[in-house]
Amino acid sequence: MLVLNDLRDKPKSVKKYKRVGRGKANSPGHGGKGQTARTGVALGNFQGGQTPIERRLPKHRTFYTKPKLATVSLISIERLLESGYIQENTLIDFDLLKKFKLIKKVEKFKVVGACARSLNIVSDAISKGALESLNQNKGSWKSAESIKS
Repeated sequence: MLVLNDLRDKPKSVKKYKRVGRGKANSPGHGGKGQTARTGVALGNFQGGQTPIERRLPKHRTFYTKPKLATVSLISIERLLESGYIQENTLIDFDLLKKFKLIKKVEKFKVVGACARSLNIVSDAISKGALESLNQNKGSWKSAESIKS
């Protein structure tokens, strides 16, 4: 028999309300408004006004280039000989040229130009004209890589 004090709703027929309005956000518990509420609009890669990494890095692959060679002319080496900073049969290499500040900020160097003296040079590269000039004056050139290994 139906009695008023035994009446109950069916299970799950009444939904519990959402308890909103807690916290310190702009819309606490109510969800975001504006751009985030619109469909089809994605914030994507927005980083809060900071320039994104794909715009900070260069587009061209030539940005990552090989280290450049410093060029040292045989004339400047001859001037060091004439002024007495270097003796006649001294081996001319990277450390010596760095000491006299003919090379700055670079780890490798190339010899260019012509000379009128016999020089013993160790460098990473040499031009054709400089090699011919050294050979005519009975000088010598060795690759720095062959000496390291």
